[in-house]
Amino acid sequence: MDNLHGTSPTEGKQVENKNQPAKPELPAVLRNINDGIQIREYRPEDRPTVERICELTGLRGELDTLFCDRPLFVRLWLAPYLDGEPEHCLVAVQESKVIGYLVGTAKRGFKWRAFRCLFPHLATLFFKWMTGQYRHHPPSGHFVRWVLFRSWREFPKVPENAGSFHFNLDPELVAVLVGERLIARFDDHIRNAGLDGWYAVLFSSPTKRPVRMYKKMGFEIVDKKPCTLFPEGDVSAVCIYKPITEWMKMIHIPMTGETGLRSEISENGETAETP
Repeated sequence: MDNLHGTSPTEGKQVENKNQPAKPELPAVLRNINDGIQIREYRPEDRPTVERICELTGLRGELDTLFCDRPLFVRLWLAPYLDGEPEHCLVAVQESKVIGYLVGTAKRGFKWRAFRCLFPHLATLFFKWMTGQYRHHPPSGHFVRWVLFRSWREFPKVPENAGSFHFNLDPELVAVLVGERLIARFDDHIRNAGLDGWYAVLFSSPTKRPVRMYKKMGFEIVDKKPCTLFPEGDVSAVCIYKPITEWMKMIHIPMTGETGLRSEISENGETAETP
C-alpha cells in the first residue's frame, strides 16, 4: 500500500508528491490491534463454519423464532454469493478458526444471477409451505409469505453499477473491530472492479441501529422502507451506500494481505444483513 501514495526518498529526505492525495492515516484503534486475526479469501472448506455463523446470527439473531428451517434459510441468504461469486467472499480467522465472514458481489448483473441461483431454493420453500411442513411453527408461515410476496416490495432502492455485501460474526467472538477489518478488505475488491460504489441493506429499528457504525465509515442512507418481517414492528429495511471517488478507481489494489481502513472507525461491532 505504501507505494501507492506519496513519498519517495530524495537526498535523504521524504519529498511529497503533490499530484496524489495524501495517504489516509490508519486509525490508531487498528494500528494497536495485535489479536492474531487474519482476513483472507473464502475457501470451499470454510463453508460449514460460515453457514453455522449465518444460522446463529441470521435475522438479527432471531432466526429460530421467525423461521424453523435453518438449512434452507442459509441457502437463501448465502448461495448467491458463495456459489455465484466466491472470489469476492472473505473470512476472518483466529487460530485457524473462522470467526466471521463477509459475502459480497463486485460484478454487474448480480440481481438476475441471484434470482437464477435462488429459484430452486424458493421453489423448495414454496413446496414445503404448501404441503404443510411448517404448520407446526406459525411464524415460519409468516416468513415464507414475506419472502415470496412482500420482500421485493419492501426492499429499498439500491444504486446502479454498485457492489453489495453483508457480513456476520461468531456471537461468541470477543475480539474487536473484526467487521470493520472485513469491510476494509472488501473495499479493495470494489475499487478493483471499477464500480461506482457499494451498498448494504440492513434491518434497522429504534433498539437495533447498525446504520450508526457505517455512517462513521463513510456510508450514507440512500433509501428506507418499512419492513413487516419482524413481529415488534417499527423495523425498516435501510440501504446504505458508499461511493468510490474517481481517483480511487484508478488505483489497482493487490488482493493479498490485509488492508487498513481509510475512514474513522466505530467501536460498535454490529453487522450488515441483506433482507
